[in-house]
Amino acid sequence: MTSLAGLSRYMRSSMLEVIHQDFIRAAQARGLGFWRVYGVHACECIDSLDHTLGAHAADFIGGGVIIETIFAYPGMGRLGYEAIMTREL
Repeated sequence: MTSLAGLSRYMRSSMLEVIHQDFIRAAQARGLGFWRVYGVHACECIDSLDHTLGAHAADFIGGGVIIETIFAYPGMGRLGYEAIMTREL
């Protein structure tokens, strides 16, 4: 959750960059509606956000393993840690 502000700013800048590209103007010139242009075509910047979220997923999983191991919380992180330590994978 701490990186949500950074991700939202990244998404905003990506969306503004895509909105000013030629294929958006071409879609508007063809007479497509507002939601069609911005909801479908402009949301292609979500692809770059997927890559960013994928990189953050490793941080989430790693953080879960560390917190669950240190504080002895039961969860998927601790289960994964124990599986690695007993070489069950």
